[in-house]
Amino acid sequence: MTENVKASGAQRESNDVTKEMPYEIADFARKHGLSMVEARSLIEKLGNDCMKLDEAAKKLKRH
Repeated sequence: MTENVKASGAQRESNDVTKEMPYEIADFARKHGLSMVEARSLIEKLGNDCMKLDEAAKKLKRH
């Protein structure tokens, strides 16, 4: 059971986008057609939850 907890934690960490990793910010921005400023702004507002960030990026580009 301990292995499952560790595996899920590792998976969660790999799905996070962090402000400290510009490469990941660039990937996120490119994936959604955002500028680096827009991508950083979303990350600062929403944290590093990829699902929330993906939803917000899609909504941002619809407007």
